[in-house]
Amino acid sequence: MRFRPAARLQYLLSEQLVSDPNVAILEFIKNAYDADATDVVVEFQLADEPGDSALIIADNGGGMDRDSFEQNWMHPGFSEKIDAPPTSLSRIPVGEKGLGRLAAGRLGETLDVYSRRSPSSPWFHAFFRWEDFNDKDKLLDEIPISWDEVDAAPVDDLAAGTVVHIRGLSLKWDTRPPGRRAKGRAMTRIGRLRQDLEVLLLPLTAGGQDFTIRLLHNSSLSEDAEGFVIGSGAEAIEEEDEAPEEAERETAAEEDEKPPIPPGGVVIPERLKPLFRRFDTDGDGRLSAAEIEKMPTEVRERVYEFIRYRHE
Repeated sequence: MRFRPAARLQYLLSEQLVSDPNVAILEFIKNAYDADATDVVVEFQLADEPGDSALIIADNGGGMDRDSFEQNWMHPGFSEKIDAPPTSLSRIPVGEKGLGRLAAGRLGETLDVYSRRSPSSPWFHAFFRWEDFNDKDKLLDEIPISWDEVDAAPVDDLAAGTVVHIRGLSLKWDTRPPGRRAKGRAMTRIGRLRQDLEVLLLPLTAGGQDFTIRLLHNSSLSEDAEGFVIGSGAEAIEEEDEAPEEAERETAAEEDEKPPIPPGGVVIPERLKPLFRRFDTDGDGRLSAAEIEKMPTEVRERVYEFIRYRHE
């Protein structure tokens, strides 16, 4: 007797397992980091109706060919990154759960994936229409995925890497999400995405890794700033160079405002464990006061913000 997964399993998992659309985008960013990308572009092409909008996530990482795509993407739940050694750039893989292909179904109606390992190779291209999986009479392996090789990807000036093109977006990103807004959160979806990208970026670059994220879009809202995503510590560094005495006073004030660390340490949420693994030196899934103190300043401040938020 064996399991025979229905095609709707993919459809249901994409809708229910990945509840936060920002988490879906972060999964693609983490996959790019694991592929040793140094630059990731997240571009929203917004229209009046979400169904006419699109999202492109492009990275200059190692890329995939047909064989590696079939081995990884076409095996839901499989991830070769589990217990994998550091990458060629000495990065510890953070996208461990094989959620990329599920996350895409949460964001839009269709998915085009373009990838290649070398500028001399054609782009491998695969196409997914998620509604095809909403068929109660078919098994998962009965849904054909079309693929071909093409000369160009929908991004200029990318020699090699991976491009994810999601069309028919399920949400309107330049509006305010429903529900109560938490203290400190941006008003719009894109604004909140930028904040989450900042949180993601800080631990990824704490060890001096060359890794940048650019957020581009055509939103007209002033809050939805474009350009490079940076950690909140960058402005503080610039201010310290210009006015060291003022920076010292601010640092002293921040020391007085440190939130109390629980005796047993701060429990790391499951989805953030891969990001904070390098700081959890004893591997107990918690961050002690001593471990937090050893963090880079900008990462430590984010942890303090998390503690304050939990206690509000």
